[in-house]
Amino acid sequence: MEDSKKFEILKNLTSQKNIEIYKRFLKFLNPLYLLKVWKDNSITLINKVKTSIPILLLIWILIPGQTTINYIEERAVIETKKVGGKRTLLYKGDIYSGKIEWYFKGTEKLNNIREFEDGLLDGNSKEYYENGQLKSDRNYKTGEYDGYGKGYYENGQLKYDRNYKTGELYGNSKYYYEDGKLEYDRNYKTGELDGNSKEYYKDGQLKLDNNHKTGKFDGNSKYYYEDGQLRNDRNYKTGKLDGNSKYYYEDGKLKFDNNHKTGKFDGNSKEYYKDGQLKYDRNHKTGKLDGNSKEYYKDGQLKYDRNYKTGKFDGNSKEYYKDGKLEYDRNYKTGKLDGNSKEYYKDGQLKYDRNYKTERLDGNSKEYHENGQLKKEINYTEGQMDGTLKIFEKNGQLRFENTFKMGSMDGTLKEYYRGKLTRSIKYKNGRPVYN
Repeated sequence: MEDSKKFEILKNLTSQKNIEIYKRFLKFLNPLYLLKVWKDNSITLINKVKTSIPILLLIWILIPGQTTINYIEERAVIETKKVGGKRTLLYKGDIYSGKIEWYFKGTEKLNNIREFEDGLLDGNSKEYYENGQLKSDRNYKTGEYDGYGKGYYENGQLKYDRNYKTGELYGNSKYYYEDGKLEYDRNYKTGELDGNSKEYYKDGQLKLDNNHKTGKFDGNSKYYYEDGQLRNDRNYKTGKLDGNSKYYYEDGKLKFDNNHKTGKFDGNSKEYYKDGQLKYDRNHKTGKLDGNSKEYYKDGQLKYDRNYKTGKFDGNSKEYYKDGKLEYDRNYKTGKLDGNSKEYYKDGQLKYDRNYKTERLDGNSKEYHENGQLKKEINYTEGQMDGTLKIFEKNGQLRFENTFKMGSMDGTLKEYYRGKLTRSIKYKNGRPVYN
């Protein structure tokens, strides 16, 4: 850097009475020394060549005060640009070290004052409300938050008290309501929640009590209603629900009692109505229903009683009317109807009695009138009618009779009225046969 350029920087950053002294030193030191930041009320001259170490001992010139620039007065020559990927402040084209003051527009009231080192925020930085009350007090290192950082409400009450390390939240961090009561009490590591974390309602009542590891829920987590009643009590592992988890109604009665493994339902799971009556009692394996599962009406009456395997119906399954009478009694295999299946009228009378194989009707199938009389009877093979079909009136009299062979009529179709034959047609392979 030319002597004239160095002199220009000094002229703008120091008091007039020291200029002649600086000029003499510049002549003496050039080009062995580089003028650097004027910190701690002194100018530091850094040796550019290791062979001149003895000369370095000569240099410590005290000046009246730390370098400070008024942004309002000097903004025309203050600019920022990216240098080495970081936003860097320049003063009259050169990287700046020192302080800059900002003022509220049209006033002499200080808005904020910041310290810079080699163009980067470095050191203490303060911001004020227009009433003169301190708004924030932070520390920086090479352009990033580092150390404590405090914020204040306009009434002077502490708003937050945080700690940083190389630009990221590190250690304890607290936030306060305007009346001074604690709102958050959290712990961080490299910018992520790590350790215990608490949150409070405005009246001081505990709201959340969580544990984290590297930003993820890990360990026990509790959530409370405003009156202090426990709302849920959960356990996590690496951000996923793991272990027992309970949820409560506002009156303290249990709502859910679940078990998880790596974020999925695993084991028994229960849900309750507000009055404490059991609603669901289920079993899961790796997130899928597996084993017995029951559901109840509000009065405690059983509604469903089913069995599952890897999320599919498997085994017997029953469904009940509200009065406790059986509505369905079915059997499944890997999610498909397989075996006997029954359905009942509300009064308990049998309605259907069918047999299935891999979801298709197979074997004898019967249907009944509400009075208990047989309505229809037929045999199936692989989902197709195969055998004699009979349809009956409510009084038990035969109404229709026909024979099928793998879904096609094959035999004599007979129709009856009040017990008397009214029509007879012979079929072969699904077609009528006329003599």
